[in-house]
This record gives sequence, structure tokens and C-alpha cells, in this order.
Amino acid sequence: MPAAIGENSFAAQASQSKAERVFMSMLRAYHDEGRFISASPSANFAPAVFAKDSRSEGVTKRGLNDAMNALFAANCIKMVEHGPASKRRTCIVIVEATAE
Repeated sequence: MPAAIGENSFAAQASQSKAERVFMSMLRAYHDEGRFISASPSANFAPAVFAKDSRSEGVTKRGLNDAMNALFAANCIKMVEHGPASKRRTCIVIVEATAE
């Protein structure tokens, strides 16, 4: 039984890693395309939008949501405001590494 638990744990970790890689890749692509994605449930909710995209490599909305939360926790992505002062909106962006 312990071997099966270890295998399941490894499979879950591999699945999470894939979901995070896909999320980051799609976030870059959407940013390059000038498409703003949100962390809040809306028409632009990143996990929902990405799950419908053919580039999602089969990762589910739930998997992408878990990846998004893990990436926020790891400070790999963050929310920023954009748009005119009269109609501010927030979107997810990748945190750029800074040279020390």
C-alpha cells in the first residue's frame, strides 16, 4: 500500500507542476496578445478562460485554479491595475525576476 500512496503523491505533484507550467505559458501568451485575465470569477476568470483554450493541454479549470493559487502563494504572479482612472481594472501579471 505505501508504494501506491507514493505513486499517487508523485502523480499529483506531476499534475500540479504541469498545471503551473501551462498556466504560466498561457498567461504569457494572453499578455502578448493584449488580453487581460482576472483572478476573480468573471468572464475573464483565468482558470475558466484557459481551460477552454486549445493550448491548455487538457488541464482542467480546477487544476488551473489550484495552479493559480499556488503561483500567487509563491509570488510568481500578482494582480496589477490598468486602464484609465475612471475605469480601473485589475489583471494577473507575471512577477519579473529582479537582479540583485
